[in-house]
Amino acid sequence: MQRGFITIPVIIIALFGTVIVGGGGYAVYKVNQVQQESDQRVAELERKFEEVASTTANTEPLTDNEEQATTTEETATSTEMEETEETEAAPVVPVVSEPVSAPTPQPVVQNIPAPTPVDVCLNIAGLQTTVPDGYKLSGSSCVKMEDKCQNIEGIQEEVPAGMLLTREYGCISERELDKIEQADREQRQAEREIEELAEKCDGLKTLVYEADQEILDIEEKYRIKKQETASAPGQTLSQGNASLNSLNSQMYNEIAPIETERNKNANEYNFLCVN
Repeated sequence: MQRGFITIPVIIIALFGTVIVGGGGYAVYKVNQVQQESDQRVAELERKFEEVASTTANTEPLTDNEEQATTTEETATSTEMEETEETEAAPVVPVVSEPVSAPTPQPVVQNIPAPTPVDVCLNIAGLQTTVPDGYKLSGSSCVKMEDKCQNIEGIQEEVPAGMLLTREYGCISERELDKIEQADREQRQAEREIEELAEKCDGLKTLVYEADQEILDIEEKYRIKKQETASAPGQTLSQGNASLNSLNSQMYNEIAPIETERNKNANEYNFLCVN
């Protein structure tokens, strides 16, 4: 009876080795199964011994034949316990199978037909797979966009917020418009001043020219008078000289104011119009 109990630790040690070799889950399960079977067999043997002991105490001494039969039964029981111990002590050898690698899947090559191109602009000749630049899609037609602000990069179908649409400058802000208008006013003023100066220079030039012509006419008039005086008959030399001096004086008096005005205009012309 003690041999059955001594075998249990041996079985547990053998199964603990099985745990290490064959895997934790399987070994624990096997230990529990073997422990249950061992407990059942030990309990059955104890029950048999108790029955034998009880029978021996309640009966008379055995005869030789009965004692031999009892000995035979004990021998059989002992043999059965040894066989049980050998069976329980047999180690469980786990079966380790070599890993089998799964076959590598081969890619499946499919012949996918190329997509048929779609014409997005049915109103434009030719195939248009995308909307052309400067157009927008309206249904199945491509409509050309109107750029209201050509001075701004990109197409502006609407005037941006905070800007004004002008004929001369495109889309600009009010501040920019004020600056441009001020510059325009200054430029127009400068152009007017230049035009006025040019007109004035032309006028001064004309006055100087007219004064020169008038002086030449006066000189020519007095030249003729001097010739007539010099050729007058019955005139002495002193009378002739007096007449010429008188004519020169008259000519000077007539030319002097014209020449003064002419020099004034010439000086102003040189100051304003030259260089």
